[in-house]
Amino acid sequence: MRKKIQVISMMMNAVMCFIGIAICCFFCSCSDLKEDITIVINGKTSKTLKAEIGNLYPGKSSEYVIGLSGKAAQEYDITLKFHNDNGGILKDYVSVEIKTENVTVNKTLRELLNGESVSLGNNISKITICYTMSENAGNETQGGDIVFFIDLHAEKIENNESYK
Repeated sequence: MRKKIQVISMMMNAVMCFIGIAICCFFCSCSDLKEDITIVINGKTSKTLKAEIGNLYPGKSSEYVIGLSGKAAQEYDITLKFHNDNGGILKDYVSVEIKTENVTVNKTLRELLNGESVSLGNNISKITICYTMSENAGNETQGGDIVFFIDLHAEKIENNESYK
């Protein structure tokens, strides 16, 4: 009986260790979106950014700049994917402008959180994301916060014809 308890205890410890490692790996692979952040592109790159847009009120804008660096970073096709919001009603009142050197995308946060990837193309060294709360938002939205994630993916362009 004692041996059974020891075996069960060891198995429970092993399971708890694996769960702890999995949780740690998830949180270590995710960075907070700051007003100015740099991501190093090195081969096929995927980075998850946690966006916490706080203290929103009608007319307020918040701007975030993502710099891309690394050897030949501009030879990569960049896509963004927004997901996992807790924004409730606020996502209907926030418009998002994503700008690069070549592309400007304007969508509501609700549209972006539907899971569709936003292709930004290549030849990019900087991505600017501006969140603006609509002037038409009611008092119930004032001071609200939104938390969601942005997946940034970079894949090397096979055809370098566009650089000639």
